[in-house]
Amino acid sequence: MRIGASVNFPLRCIADVGNKMHKAFPLLGESSHWQYKFPLPVEEVAHMGNDPLPGVSITEVASGQSSSTASPQTNVQPNHPMTYQNIKWTKDHPLNYIIGPLSRPVSTRLQLHEQALFCYYDAFLTSVEPKTYKEALTKACWIEAMQEELYEFERLEVWELVPRPDKVMMINLKWIYKVKLDELGGILKNKARLVARGYRQEEGIDFEESFALVARLEAIQIFLAYAAQKNMVVYQIDVKTAFLNGNLREEVYISQPDGFVDADNPNHVYKLKKALYGLKQAPRAWYDMLSSFLLSQDFSKGSVDPTLFIRRNGNDLLLVQIYVNDSIFAASTLELCDLFANLMCSKFKMSMMGKISFFLGLQISQNPRGIFINQSKYALESRPDLQFAICMCAR
Repeated sequence: MRIGASVNFPLRCIADVGNKMHKAFPLLGESSHWQYKFPLPVEEVAHMGNDPLPGVSITEVASGQSSSTASPQTNVQPNHPMTYQNIKWTKDHPLNYIIGPLSRPVSTRLQLHEQALFCYYDAFLTSVEPKTYKEALTKACWIEAMQEELYEFERLEVWELVPRPDKVMMINLKWIYKVKLDELGGILKNKARLVARGYRQEEGIDFEESFALVARLEAIQIFLAYAAQKNMVVYQIDVKTAFLNGNLREEVYISQPDGFVDADNPNHVYKLKKALYGLKQAPRAWYDMLSSFLLSQDFSKGSVDPTLFIRRNGNDLLLVQIYVNDSIFAASTLELCDLFANLMCSKFKMSMMGKISFFLGLQISQNPRGIFINQSKYALESRPDLQFAICMCAR
């Protein structure tokens, strides 16, 4: 029989099967709540008695024909009108045996299954990145992320509210939402970023220089290889809202962000004092700020790689490799590592991530035997067929 085919049995056959099932499996009649709906002749309902037939859905029932002449695949029209009846079998338990409030509705297995699905769906939504501001308002975690972003704006004095000037190009803002993941794909935090629509800027009018230096992947690999050769431990730090620390040379005016418009001055605009994500000159402003700070702390810039900074204390060595707002560092002594971490925390708001484990798509493992690099996460995400094969082999 093919799956999904509907089978129609005569009523007498069903009654006989029900009696046999009741004798063979008496527990089927002990269910606290079974209910289904099917068409039955009104005059034949009474003879059913307490015959249990839970979970069987019958679309049409023929009356007046024997089981020997009726085909399971044949729909026989009844000789009298059919009436839909709600048949319900329950068992009356003593009230003192019932645990819990009696006024509470009974949860069936189907209801519990639906509640579980809703829990799974709600948990899945935490990893979904909203596309618009209105979608973000449906989750408290994204609202907190937006408030945290604006708090950083106030702490760093990024802007000031001024009347809108004439004949000045206004740059609009947009909220960007991102879920931060770890090396295993787990959720670290939800990040909301307020960015400027910098594509409207024109070079020579709105900004002068936008090129910013970043480390190449080969430079990161050489850094890790040298640290492994010198038995150094590599650590990772992250500068929170890094671009907001860069100073602007030009005058830039932006509109007020969605959902956070000043009620007293709705027509005012913000004049930027610091760089903002999305501006053409923001990466360059941040690199200039960070490099000038490190050079003032007795660091020297690499002659081949300007993203590598070196500090020597006698025979001890401290290496720092920067990649935009992420930095990795290693030293010959633990005291130098603590010195650099305290140095950065005194100037910027930092996120100390401990020993490096995931950086620029590289999964990094450190142990006394050396430093090992792999990209299994990247391979599994880019090739779902490999992930399926691994799951099948694991079984």
